[in-house]
Parts: sequence; structure tokens; C-alpha cells
Amino acid sequence: MMEDQSTPNNILQFPVDKIVREPQSDSSYLEEIQARGTKNYADFICDELADNILTSLHAYGIDLPSCELDLIWALVAIKSGVYRSLNLTNPHQEFFDQHKDFVSTKSAGENENDTD
Repeated sequence: MMEDQSTPNNILQFPVDKIVREPQSDSSYLEEIQARGTKNYADFICDELADNILTSLHAYGIDLPSCELDLIWALVAIKSGVYRSLNLTNPHQEFFDQHKDFVSTKSAGENENDTD
């Protein structure tokens, strides 16, 4: 028996009705999209910096596992600073604000407690 060639079973019909979506002009929606883009940008910067710092330290022969905790704190501080500079909030910013007296910015490379 021969099948009717005018309506084969393996062809899907195109939809007859068209879905029309109105563009969202809500300013809060646009602000949310912009904030998400800014956060993605900040995260990208932090990821790139972390990769470059860790790669450089490894290239200088630094034993990364032995100073893992110190490096984590340094990278968290960098992320907090990047977020702050882009007017984003980060949960670590409050911690750093509370402990700002612990670090002196006058002599960033020197520590009074160093014995070297």
C-alpha cells in the first residue's frame, strides 16, 4: 500500500499563532541586568588577577601549598577591593573595614614586627 504523499507523518507543522513579547522597560529590570554585568566583570578581573598572581608566584619557586591560607586571604582582599571600587558589596568588606587599623598603608612593604 502506498502512503499519501501530501501529509507525511514525519513533518511537524509550523505554529499558526505567534508569541509576541513586549520589551520590558522597567528601570529596575535594567538596573538588575547592569548590576549583574558589573558583578560578572568584577569576578572576571578577580579570576584573571588570581591566576596571574598564583602563576607568577609558582614561577618564582614559591611553594604555594605551604602558604595557601595567606594567599586565600590576599585574594579575598583583592576581590573585596575590586568590588568596592566598582560600587559592589562583598561580605568581606565589613571585616576589612573593622580591621583597618591592623594594616598601615604608610609603609606597605615594611612591618614593624619583622626581624629581618
